[in-house]
Amino acid sequence: MFGTVISTLRDSNQNQVGIARAELQETEKMVEKNLRKLKHQVDHMNTKVQMLQEELNVLRTYMDKEYPVKAVQIAFMRRNIRNLKEEQQDEMEDIEDLAKTVIQQLEKKVQDEKERILQAVAKDKAFLYQEGLKQMAVNNRILRNEVQMQKKVIHMLLEEITELRKSIVTLRWSVRDPREVIFADVLLRRPKCLPDTEIVLNIPLEEKVFI
Repeated sequence: MFGTVISTLRDSNQNQVGIARAELQETEKMVEKNLRKLKHQVDHMNTKVQMLQEELNVLRTYMDKEYPVKAVQIAFMRRNIRNLKEEQQDEMEDIEDLAKTVIQQLEKKVQDEKERILQAVAKDKAFLYQEGLKQMAVNNRILRNEVQMQKKVIHMLLEEITELRKSIVTLRWSVRDPREVIFADVLLRRPKCLPDTEIVLNIPLEEKVFI
């Protein structure tokens, strides 16, 4: 009779673990699908930024010959860059929200699995208690590994988006005012000082006058 009870409890624990594992696999598939979709969007944005950079280089080369048309195109490209930056910010927020949701779901599954096993173990004797702890440790280790893998994937995507944001900022700084190019001799404007530009102050020293 006692052996039958032990066997029944083991089967119940295995079924519970199987259900939790199936739910975890389903969640992983959903997360992987969403991450692939977001990564595709990031790659698409990288391509668009590269195309805009190439167009901008051509426009800057021929600015002095076709100023009216090129000025309009540059203004249009600047708007596109601003729009891309806003889209990139929205996607980054979506990825961060998705990462938080996935981590919370996985952590909840770990906690639920702990509680189920502890409840089952609490009704049995010492032997079943030890077996339940072993099973709980195995399940916790598996789920923790899954959480770490998902965190790494999400971190890689966040790094790609950060690099994209840097390239957009650099691109915006590289765009000069068309008037500075065409009327450089008249306006006598100096190049803009970028945040990382080294500044050297040349202050003349007061000379002593001997009488």
